[in-house]
Amino acid sequence: MGLLILEVIFKKATRKADDSVTLSFETQLEVSTEQMAEIDSYRKKTGHLLFKGDAIKSSEIPKGDTSQGNQSPSQELRASLYALWAKKTELKMITEDWDTYYANAMAGFKRSVDRSHPDKE
Repeated sequence: MGLLILEVIFKKATRKADDSVTLSFETQLEVSTEQMAEIDSYRKKTGHLLFKGDAIKSSEIPKGDTSQGNQSPSQELRASLYALWAKKTELKMITEDWDTYYANAMAGFKRSVDRSHPDKE
C-alpha cells in the first residue's frame, strides 16, 4: 500500500465517550476513480494521519509502524473487540451493532472474572 496524499480541508473533530476522536476532512478538488479506489483500500486500516497547512518536511513524518503503545489496557481491549466485531460483521457471522456487541462482550468478560473470584468457591 502506498502513501495516500490528498489536499483537504479539516472540517471538524468530535470527541467520543472513550476519548478517541472522529475527524472529518473534505477534499476541495474532484477525486478520480483511481484515487477513490486507493482511498477505499485504506478502509478499516490503522495508519498515521499527517495534516499541516504548509508543506510537510520528511523529518515530520513518523518513522515505524503504528502501535497501540500509548493506549491503556482497556483501550487496547476495546480496539481488539472492535476489530473482531468488524471482521465478523463483514463475514456476516453476526448482525448486532457495535454498541450491543461491545456491551455483551464486556458483560461476558465480567461474568468470567466474577466466576473466577476466590470468594465464589
